[in-house]
Amino acid sequence: MDRLLLPTEFQQQPVSTGTTIVAVEYDGGVIIGADTRTSSGTFVMNRFTDKLTPITDRIFCLRSGSAADTQAIAQHTLIIASPDNLLSSELITGQAKKAGLPFLFRGIGMSSDLENPLLLDVLTGSSSSYTANPDEKTLTEYPTTVGKRTLLISVLQARNNARVGFVGSLDFFSNDLFQSSIQSNDGKKSAKSGNEELAIALTDWVFKQRGVLRARNIRHYLKKEKTTPSYYTIKNDIVFNVQFDEFVHGKWMPFNGTDVQLEFVRIDPFVRTTMTNKGGQLEAQFRVPDTYGIYKFIIDYNRIGYTHLFSATQVALQDLFTRAILNRHLK
Repeated sequence: MDRLLLPTEFQQQPVSTGTTIVAVEYDGGVIIGADTRTSSGTFVMNRFTDKLTPITDRIFCLRSGSAADTQAIAQHTLIIASPDNLLSSELITGQAKKAGLPFLFRGIGMSSDLENPLLLDVLTGSSSSYTANPDEKTLTEYPTTVGKRTLLISVLQARNNARVGFVGSLDFFSNDLFQSSIQSNDGKKSAKSGNEELAIALTDWVFKQRGVLRARNIRHYLKKEKTTPSYYTIKNDIVFNVQFDEFVHGKWMPFNGTDVQLEFVRIDPFVRTTMTNKGGQLEAQFRVPDTYGIYKFIIDYNRIGYTHLFSATQVALQDLFTRAILNRHLK
Protein backbone atom coordinates (compact mmCIF):
# COMPACT_ATOMS: atom_id res chain seq x y z
CA MET A 1 0.00 0.00 0.00
CA ASP A 2 1.51 3.33 -1.04
CA ARG A 3 1.59 6.41 1.17
CA LEU A 4 2.60 10.05 0.67
CA LEU A 5 4.48 11.73 3.53
CA LEU A 6 4.58 15.53 3.68
CA PRO A 7 6.45 17.82 6.10
CA THR A 8 4.32 18.96 9.04
CA GLU A 9 4.92 22.63 8.21
CA PHE A 10 2.78 22.22 5.11
CA GLN A 11 -0.81 23.18 5.85
CA GLN A 12 -3.44 22.64 3.22
CA GLN A 13 -5.20 25.84 2.22
CA PRO A 14 -8.43 26.35 0.27
CA VAL A 15 -7.72 26.51 -3.45
CA SER A 16 -8.85 29.71 -5.14
CA THR A 17 -10.02 29.14 -8.70
CA GLY A 18 -9.61 32.84 -9.49
CA THR A 19 -11.81 33.32 -12.51
CA THR A 20 -13.84 31.34 -14.99
CA ILE A 21 -11.65 29.32 -17.36
CA VAL A 22 -14.24 28.81 -20.06
CA ALA A 23 -18.00 29.16 -20.32
CA VAL A 24 -19.87 26.93 -22.76
CA GLU A 25 -23.51 27.17 -23.80
CA TYR A 26 -24.50 23.87 -25.37
CA ASP A 27 -27.71 21.87 -25.52
CA GLY A 28 -26.02 18.48 -25.14
CA GLY A 29 -23.29 17.03 -22.95
CA VAL A 30 -19.90 18.71 -22.70
CA ILE A 31 -16.49 17.18 -22.02
CA ILE A 32 -13.73 19.57 -20.96
CA GLY A 33 -10.21 18.18 -21.29
CA ALA A 34 -6.89 19.80 -20.40
CA ASP A 35 -3.72 19.43 -22.43
CA THR A 36 -0.12 19.78 -21.20
CA ARG A 37 0.42 23.30 -22.47
CA THR A 38 0.72 25.91 -19.75
CA SER A 39 0.56 29.68 -19.87
CA SER A 40 3.93 31.40 -19.54
CA GLY A 41 2.32 34.82 -19.14
CA THR A 42 1.10 36.48 -15.97
CA PHE A 43 -2.12 37.83 -17.41
CA VAL A 44 -5.54 36.26 -17.79
CA MET A 45 -7.51 36.46 -21.01
CA ASN A 46 -11.03 37.74 -20.41
CA ARG A 47 -12.91 38.06 -23.64
CA PHE A 48 -15.14 36.17 -26.04
CA THR A 49 -13.21 33.92 -28.39
CA ASP A 50 -13.82 32.62 -31.89
CA LYS A 51 -11.16 29.95 -31.49
CA LEU A 52 -13.65 27.09 -31.28
CA THR A 53 -12.68 24.55 -33.92
CA PRO A 54 -15.06 21.65 -34.73
CA ILE A 55 -13.33 18.27 -34.94
CA THR A 56 -16.43 16.08 -35.26
CA ASP A 57 -20.12 16.80 -34.80
CA ARG A 58 -19.65 16.31 -31.06
CA ILE A 59 -16.03 17.32 -30.44
CA PHE A 60 -14.63 20.85 -30.50
CA CYS A 61 -11.18 22.21 -29.73
CA LEU A 62 -11.00 25.52 -27.84
CA ARG A 63 -7.73 27.39 -28.26
CA SER A 64 -7.01 30.07 -25.69
CA GLY A 65 -4.49 32.88 -25.53
CA SER A 66 -1.86 33.82 -28.08
CA ALA A 67 0.58 31.43 -29.72
CA ALA A 68 3.49 32.86 -27.77
CA ASP A 69 1.60 32.56 -24.53
CA THR A 70 0.76 28.86 -24.87
CA GLN A 71 3.95 27.31 -26.19
CA ALA A 72 5.32 26.22 -22.81
CA ILE A 73 4.99 22.43 -22.66
CA ALA A 74 4.84 21.06 -19.14
CA GLN A 75 6.58 17.75 -18.48
CA HIS A 76 3.76 15.94 -16.70
CA THR A 77 4.42 12.50 -15.24
CA LEU A 78 2.78 9.52 -16.92
CA ILE A 79 1.02 7.69 -14.11
CA ILE A 80 -0.82 4.39 -13.79
CA ALA A 81 -4.27 4.72 -12.21
CA SER A 82 -5.74 1.61 -10.62
CA PRO A 83 -9.25 0.41 -11.54
CA ASP A 84 -9.80 0.21 -7.77
CA ASN A 85 -9.98 4.02 -7.83
CA LEU A 86 -12.72 4.05 -10.49
CA LEU A 87 -16.33 4.94 -9.73
CA SER A 88 -18.56 1.88 -9.36
CA SER A 89 -21.31 2.84 -11.79
CA GLU A 90 -21.71 0.87 -15.02
CA LEU A 91 -23.90 3.63 -16.45
CA ILE A 92 -20.96 6.04 -16.32
CA THR A 93 -17.90 3.79 -16.54
CA GLY A 94 -19.28 0.78 -18.41
CA GLN A 95 -17.38 -2.47 -17.91
CA ALA A 96 -14.06 -0.70 -17.31
CA LYS A 97 -13.99 -1.55 -13.60
CA LYS A 98 -14.87 -5.22 -14.13
CA ALA A 99 -12.24 -5.51 -16.86
CA GLY A 100 -9.61 -4.68 -14.24
CA LEU A 101 -7.24 -2.96 -16.67
CA PRO A 102 -5.18 -0.05 -15.30
CA PHE A 103 -5.43 3.41 -16.84
CA LEU A 104 -2.69 5.65 -18.19
CA PHE A 105 -2.89 9.34 -17.40
CA ARG A 106 -0.61 12.25 -18.26
CA GLY A 107 -2.01 15.62 -17.34
CA ILE A 108 -3.22 17.66 -14.40
CA GLY A 109 -5.02 16.67 -11.24
CA MET A 110 -8.15 18.44 -10.08
CA SER A 111 -9.87 19.20 -6.81
CA SER A 112 -13.59 19.56 -6.18
CA ASP A 113 -15.98 20.97 -3.63
CA LEU A 114 -16.80 18.12 -1.26
CA GLU A 115 -20.13 19.78 -0.42
CA ASN A 116 -21.33 19.88 -4.03
CA PRO A 117 -23.84 17.01 -4.43
CA LEU A 118 -23.86 17.37 -8.22
CA LEU A 119 -20.23 16.29 -8.70
CA LEU A 120 -18.99 12.71 -8.94
CA ASP A 121 -15.39 11.52 -8.68
CA VAL A 122 -14.95 9.11 -11.60
CA LEU A 123 -11.22 8.35 -11.41
CA THR A 124 -8.84 9.42 -8.65
CA GLY A 125 -5.13 9.18 -8.05
CA SER A 126 -3.50 6.76 -5.63
CA SER A 127 -2.79 7.51 -1.97
CA SER A 128 0.69 8.76 -2.93
CA SER A 129 -0.41 11.07 -5.74
CA TYR A 130 -0.29 14.86 -5.58
CA THR A 131 -0.57 17.84 -7.91
CA ALA A 132 2.11 20.50 -8.05
CA ASN A 133 3.99 22.69 -10.53
CA PRO A 134 5.82 20.25 -12.85
CA ASP A 135 8.62 22.78 -13.38
CA GLU A 136 9.53 22.84 -9.68
CA LYS A 137 12.07 20.23 -8.57
CA THR A 138 11.12 20.43 -4.88
CA LEU A 139 7.90 21.20 -3.06
CA THR A 140 7.95 24.67 -1.55
CA GLU A 141 4.29 24.76 -0.57
CA TYR A 142 1.50 22.31 0.08
CA PRO A 143 0.39 20.55 -3.12
CA THR A 144 -2.86 21.64 -4.70
CA THR A 145 -4.30 18.16 -4.23
CA VAL A 146 -3.05 15.17 -2.25
CA GLY A 147 -3.81 11.45 -2.26
CA LYS A 148 -7.17 10.19 -3.44
CA ARG A 149 -8.52 13.73 -3.38
CA THR A 150 -6.52 14.16 -6.59
CA LEU A 151 -9.18 13.85 -9.26
CA LEU A 152 -8.16 12.69 -12.70
CA ILE A 153 -11.68 12.48 -14.14
CA SER A 154 -14.90 13.87 -12.69
CA VAL A 155 -18.41 14.51 -13.96
CA LEU A 156 -21.26 16.84 -13.10
CA GLN A 157 -24.97 16.43 -13.70
CA ALA A 158 -26.78 19.73 -13.19
CA ARG A 159 -30.24 20.10 -11.72
CA ASN A 160 -31.64 20.41 -15.25
CA ASN A 161 -29.90 17.07 -16.07
CA ALA A 162 -27.24 18.71 -18.27
CA ARG A 163 -23.99 16.74 -18.08
CA VAL A 164 -20.36 17.83 -18.07
CA GLY A 165 -17.22 15.69 -17.96
CA PHE A 166 -13.88 17.03 -16.70
CA VAL A 167 -10.74 15.18 -17.78
CA GLY A 168 -7.33 16.48 -16.78
CA SER A 169 -5.61 14.85 -19.75
CA LEU A 170 -6.33 15.06 -23.45
CA ASP A 171 -3.70 12.35 -23.84
CA PHE A 172 -6.10 10.02 -22.02
CA PHE A 173 -8.12 9.88 -25.26
CA SER A 174 -5.11 9.30 -27.53
CA ASN A 175 -4.47 6.14 -29.56
CA ASP A 176 -1.02 6.05 -28.02
CA LEU A 177 -2.39 5.51 -24.50
CA PHE A 178 -5.28 3.36 -25.75
CA GLN A 179 -2.85 0.82 -27.21
CA SER A 180 0.03 1.02 -24.74
CA SER A 181 1.03 -2.04 -22.77
CA ILE A 182 1.56 -1.53 -19.04
CA GLN A 183 3.90 -2.95 -16.44
CA SER A 184 3.37 -1.59 -12.95
CA ASN A 185 5.89 -1.41 -10.11
CA ASP A 186 4.51 -4.61 -8.57
CA GLY A 187 5.35 -6.53 -11.75
CA LYS A 188 1.79 -6.87 -13.08
CA LYS A 189 1.53 -6.64 -16.86
CA SER A 190 -1.35 -5.66 -19.13
CA ALA A 191 -1.36 -5.92 -22.92
CA LYS A 192 -3.31 -2.66 -23.12
CA SER A 193 -4.73 0.04 -20.89
CA GLY A 194 -8.36 0.47 -19.90
CA ASN A 195 -8.43 3.98 -21.38
CA GLU A 196 -10.40 3.14 -24.51
CA GLU A 197 -13.20 1.29 -22.75
CA LEU A 198 -13.56 4.02 -20.12
CA ALA A 199 -13.41 6.80 -22.73
CA ILE A 200 -16.24 5.22 -24.75
CA ALA A 201 -18.42 4.67 -21.68
CA LEU A 202 -17.75 8.16 -20.31
CA THR A 203 -18.55 9.94 -23.57
CA ASP A 204 -21.68 7.82 -24.06
CA TRP A 205 -22.93 8.93 -20.66
CA VAL A 206 -22.00 12.60 -20.99
CA PHE A 207 -23.62 12.82 -24.44
CA LYS A 208 -26.78 11.17 -23.03
CA GLN A 209 -26.60 7.94 -24.96
CA ARG A 210 -27.54 6.14 -21.76
CA GLY A 211 -28.78 6.88 -18.28
CA VAL A 212 -31.69 9.04 -19.51
CA LEU A 213 -35.18 8.35 -18.13
CA ARG A 214 -38.67 9.51 -19.04
CA ALA A 215 -42.12 8.94 -17.52
CA ARG A 216 -45.29 8.71 -19.60
CA ASN A 217 -48.85 7.36 -19.59
CA ILE A 218 -49.54 8.31 -15.98
CA ARG A 219 -52.90 6.97 -14.81
CA HIS A 220 -54.70 6.55 -11.48
CA TYR A 221 -58.10 4.98 -10.83
CA LEU A 222 -60.34 3.16 -8.36
CA LYS A 223 -59.26 -0.44 -7.93
CA LYS A 224 -62.74 -1.97 -8.26
CA GLU A 225 -64.32 0.25 -10.90
CA LYS A 226 -61.08 0.90 -12.83
CA THR A 227 -62.34 4.43 -13.51
CA THR A 228 -60.84 7.78 -12.60
CA PRO A 229 -63.29 9.88 -10.55
CA SER A 230 -63.27 13.66 -10.28
CA TYR A 231 -62.27 13.18 -6.64
CA TYR A 232 -61.47 10.29 -4.31
CA THR A 233 -63.07 9.65 -0.95
CA ILE A 234 -61.32 8.57 2.21
CA LYS A 235 -60.30 4.91 2.45
CA ASN A 236 -60.74 4.28 -1.28
CA ASP A 237 -58.54 1.52 -2.69
CA ILE A 238 -56.76 3.00 -5.69
CA VAL A 239 -54.20 2.06 -8.33
CA PHE A 240 -51.48 4.29 -9.77
CA ASN A 241 -49.38 3.29 -12.76
CA VAL A 242 -46.85 4.92 -15.05
CA GLN A 243 -44.55 3.81 -17.88
CA PHE A 244 -40.81 4.35 -17.33
CA ASP A 245 -38.46 4.26 -20.34
CA GLU A 246 -34.67 4.37 -20.53
CA PHE A 247 -32.79 5.81 -23.52
CA VAL A 248 -30.07 3.42 -24.70
CA HIS A 249 -28.01 4.27 -27.79
CA GLY A 250 -30.74 5.93 -29.78
CA LYS A 251 -33.69 3.80 -28.63
CA TRP A 252 -36.21 4.05 -25.81
CA MET A 253 -36.29 0.76 -23.92
CA PRO A 254 -38.44 -0.35 -20.94
CA PHE A 255 -36.78 0.60 -17.65
CA ASN A 256 -36.14 -2.44 -15.45
CA GLY A 257 -35.38 -0.74 -12.12
CA THR A 258 -37.14 -2.13 -9.06
CA ASP A 259 -36.48 0.68 -6.57
CA VAL A 260 -38.88 3.40 -7.76
CA GLN A 261 -41.08 4.71 -4.95
CA LEU A 262 -44.42 6.52 -5.02
CA GLU A 263 -45.51 8.99 -2.35
CA PHE A 264 -49.06 10.20 -1.65
CA VAL A 265 -48.42 13.62 -0.18
CA ARG A 266 -50.42 16.30 1.57
CA ILE A 267 -47.62 18.55 2.89
CA ASP A 268 -46.03 15.36 4.27
CA PRO A 269 -46.20 11.86 2.77
CA PHE A 270 -49.18 9.87 4.06
CA VAL A 271 -48.22 6.87 1.93
CA ARG A 272 -44.82 5.77 0.63
CA THR A 273 -44.59 2.51 -1.30
CA THR A 274 -42.20 0.79 -3.71
CA MET A 275 -43.78 0.25 -7.12
CA THR A 276 -43.78 -3.10 -8.90
CA ASN A 277 -42.20 -3.16 -12.35
CA LYS A 278 -43.54 -5.30 -15.19
CA GLY A 279 -41.66 -4.52 -18.38
CA GLY A 280 -41.30 -0.84 -17.54
CA GLN A 281 -44.93 -0.53 -16.39
CA LEU A 282 -44.70 0.61 -12.76
CA GLU A 283 -47.69 0.13 -10.49
CA ALA A 284 -48.67 0.82 -6.90
CA GLN A 285 -51.88 -0.13 -5.07
CA PHE A 286 -52.85 1.33 -1.72
CA ARG A 287 -55.71 2.60 0.42
CA VAL A 288 -55.90 6.37 0.68
CA PRO A 289 -55.79 7.86 4.20
CA ASP A 290 -58.80 8.94 6.26
CA THR A 291 -57.78 12.60 6.13
CA TYR A 292 -59.35 14.65 3.36
CA GLY A 293 -57.56 17.41 1.47
CA ILE A 294 -55.54 18.07 -1.68
CA TYR A 295 -52.92 15.40 -2.34
CA LYS A 296 -50.24 14.69 -4.90
CA PHE A 297 -48.91 11.46 -6.35
CA ILE A 298 -45.16 12.16 -6.33
CA ILE A 299 -42.31 10.22 -7.92
CA ASP A 300 -38.87 11.65 -7.15
CA TYR A 301 -36.31 9.24 -8.62
CA ASN A 302 -32.68 10.27 -8.23
CA ARG A 303 -29.98 7.62 -8.69
CA ILE A 304 -26.30 7.87 -9.66
CA GLY A 305 -25.91 7.67 -13.42
CA TYR A 306 -29.55 8.41 -14.26
CA THR A 307 -31.21 11.70 -15.05
CA HIS A 308 -33.28 13.02 -12.17
CA LEU A 309 -36.94 12.23 -12.82
CA PHE A 310 -39.65 14.10 -10.91
CA SER A 311 -43.39 13.74 -11.45
CA ALA A 312 -46.32 15.22 -9.47
CA THR A 313 -50.03 14.60 -10.12
CA GLN A 314 -52.61 16.43 -7.99
CA VAL A 315 -55.92 14.93 -6.82
CA ALA A 316 -58.65 15.80 -4.32
CA LEU A 317 -59.61 13.54 -1.42
CA GLN A 318 -62.97 14.17 0.26
CA ASP A 319 -64.95 12.88 3.21
CA LEU A 320 -68.36 11.49 2.14
CA PHE A 321 -70.07 12.89 5.26
CA THR A 322 -68.59 16.36 4.72
CA ARG A 323 -69.49 16.16 1.05
CA ALA A 324 -73.12 15.30 1.84
CA ILE A 325 -73.45 18.26 4.22
CA LEU A 326 -71.93 20.56 1.60
CA ASN A 327 -74.34 19.34 -1.08
CA ARG A 328 -77.37 19.97 1.19
CA HIS A 329 -76.07 23.43 2.01
CA LEU A 330 -75.63 24.29 -1.68
CA LYS A 331 -79.18 23.14 -2.42
